[in-house]
Amino acid sequence: MPSARPTDQLFIDYMHAFKAAVEHMGDCLDCENDLPCETGTSTWTRFVELQQQWESRSSTALTT
Repeated sequence: MPSARPTDQLFIDYMHAFKAAVEHMGDCLDCENDLPCETGTSTWTRFVELQQQWESRSSTALTT
């Protein structure tokens, strides 16, 4: 029986950040109207940072 693949914590964190950003923006009238609130800005910033880390790591893996 093959062993389980290791958990990719960066990907999990990236997806949680995406979910948090989308849920917040769907519930916040300011963010829905393109006037991001403080929480929305920090939530979106966290998502973008993790997305960049994921994409950077993924592109590095493709070139090696």
